[in-house]
Amino acid sequence: MSGRSALAIVVLAWIAATAPARAQSLQPPQVIALAPVELDAARVAEVGASIEVRVIVDRDGRASLDHDVMEPGLRGAVEDAIARSRIAPATRDGTAIVARARVRLDVRAREVAPAPVIEPPPIEPSFRALARTTPEPTSAMILEAEEVRDLPGLQGDPFRVVETLPGVVPLLSGLPFLYVRGAPPAGTITLWDDIPVPSLFHVAAGPSTIHAARLGEMRLWPGVAPARYGRHVGGVVLGAAAPIEPRLGGEVELRLLDVNGMITVPIDRRHVVQASGRYGYPGWIVGAALPGVELDYWDYQLTADLDDGHGGHTRLIALGAYDRLRQDLTDIETLGEQSDVLLHFHRVEARHVRSLGGGAEFGAALRLGYDQSQLGEAVGVEVWSASPRLWSSFALGFARLRVGADLVASGGRIESGRSDDPAIAGALIREGAYSGARTRTAAGAYVEALLPIPGVLRLELGARIDTWVTAREVQVAPSPRARLVVHVWEGVDLHAAMGLAHQPAVLFLPLPGFADLAVDRGLQRSLQSDWGISLALPLGISLEAQGFFHYFDQVLLPDLYVQDREICVQSWCTQVELDPRARARVLGLEVLARRDGRDVSGWISYTLSEATARAHEGFEFVPGFDVRHVIQAMGRARIWEGLEIAIRVLVRSGRVVGRYFIEPTQLTAQRYEQRLPWFFRGDAEIAYAWDAGWGRLRVSLGWTNVTLSEEPIALECNHDSNGRPEAPCAVQTAPPIFLPSLGIRAEL
Repeated sequence: MSGRSALAIVVLAWIAATAPARAQSLQPPQVIALAPVELDAARVAEVGASIEVRVIVDRDGRASLDHDVMEPGLRGAVEDAIARSRIAPATRDGTAIVARARVRLDVRAREVAPAPVIEPPPIEPSFRALARTTPEPTSAMILEAEEVRDLPGLQGDPFRVVETLPGVVPLLSGLPFLYVRGAPPAGTITLWDDIPVPSLFHVAAGPSTIHAARLGEMRLWPGVAPARYGRHVGGVVLGAAAPIEPRLGGEVELRLLDVNGMITVPIDRRHVVQASGRYGYPGWIVGAALPGVELDYWDYQLTADLDDGHGGHTRLIALGAYDRLRQDLTDIETLGEQSDVLLHFHRVEARHVRSLGGGAEFGAALRLGYDQSQLGEAVGVEVWSASPRLWSSFALGFARLRVGADLVASGGRIESGRSDDPAIAGALIREGAYSGARTRTAAGAYVEALLPIPGVLRLELGARIDTWVTAREVQVAPSPRARLVVHVWEGVDLHAAMGLAHQPAVLFLPLPGFADLAVDRGLQRSLQSDWGISLALPLGISLEAQGFFHYFDQVLLPDLYVQDREICVQSWCTQVELDPRARARVLGLEVLARRDGRDVSGWISYTLSEATARAHEGFEFVPGFDVRHVIQAMGRARIWEGLEIAIRVLVRSGRVVGRYFIEPTQLTAQRYEQRLPWFFRGDAEIAYAWDAGWGRLRVSLGWTNVTLSEEPIALECNHDSNGRPEAPCAVQTAPPIFLPSLGIRAEL
């Protein structure tokens, strides 16, 4: 690969470009009685009638204040009230576990006589605990966004924590384009509040297009996800919307590159509106490093919750994001001397859910969407879409069932570019992947069944059937799946799962619009399976280990159409023409050790995997997602009241890069492969938070790539007279990206 092409690919990728299953019966902490916070009469007027705090409830039901920062006098009174309260611990399959919860304590004037313990108010406290009861499938890695928001290297975006979990390998360090157990980045779907988000981060390496305060619980299914999240051959990343409480509040944060904020406005006890957004101004910093570059971005999220008080709940949601990069880089000819990169999407959804009694519910939603992507002169796409869906969940004996159907109708246009470099100009387009039809309709129906035998086992079954209709053809594919969890004894579970998934062949990067247009490459298929064990250990430590095997058929691998395919023999050069489809398999082992605690928390993950692929031309090769060893460590420690430090460490072996050449004796294309060196990166953050009386303030200073590590990205080869690379090729590295981050956040 030439230096120019390598740089072009890296720039384009930067611009454009689990964990083990657990399924247990969880019960959150239960309030028995809450004692009031007793203050002097004058102080009561300042604090108000109640105060909401977050607590950690241990296995014995003892609660302690968690992370809430306030002045010593108030904190002492709150801790005293918590000590006098009674809370039953959370349980998992009947065994007490440590969990977090939010409780609201009454505040009243101090009396001479000791105040008795009072019963809780009639309104149930709002819990955001790690352990919670849910009829939904729980075979996923579950994280609270509140817990991971301020970890280093994540730029304050909880969605980025996914790249630190087992089985996940970023395309390049710091970019949120992820291979999940070998599935290409576009094979994994990311949702917020059950709405697919086509572009999760601004200009690829920037902040999230969803405000961090709008995220609640996060889940990753690296394989065999619930049937409702179909039509993808990779994983599922689900970010739940954070609960919206009917009280006036919000936050604002000022950072070096952007300003963001969120506000909640209650209309009454049953109606509330929440809005959030971000505006970025990184152009002056990027322009100083790369003269001729202009960059700006913004996003928004608007939610209105309407409760009719009779079991019906309506939610109106609007979200969108905009990114624009204008560049004048004459040394990157493949993008043109002047080009605009534009990534743009909007979503509007109306959703109604009605409780039918007995735990049953019925839901209906209609979503409208608009997507636009323009990558210089290379590729342009514009898509409009409409997506209605229906679902219902109910109990049938001891089983819990969910049935549903959805439809996505899309139309638009796509334009191939005028660039001569197939790595940038849209090789898939010129080779016919997007030729022909310009509209596509996808319809599907599914059923999910949850069959638990408490304390013994849990069986999750799912099946869906999808149909894709274009002007040329109709394609139908079934996708069954199953997962079994056996509770061996207290704190020890065994599990196994298998499933089949289908997805149309699309560009390997998840960009707005590209996944919604008709293609002529057929369907990609994946057979997913995993098996393993989970252990609950003392000191709040959990250990999970599982093996996995994924097989892909007709998958579009970038190794066959993005990597340099130019072959030169003496003065004659040509491009190797390869079918980008291939078969691939990946076999691996994932280990995760995690500790939840008030003062020290974090996790260490390790993934060992091996992958092979076979092109349609018949030759075998090692795909780029074959990264044998990946170690990730995240940790946070409270070293003083309100003062925290956090670190992140990434260590991984190198991926394989291939170069093509002609074998003179056979006159056929051959592939030279070389593995890149190992890569190490460290991130760090220090933060201090305190109660300012009118709100909570937090000041943070973080460093991404504090180790100034240079990541290996490509090869620079010399060739003999037949065009064969002379081994070993020189390794090209990306410049060390050192990103300091200074942030000031106020929560009201």
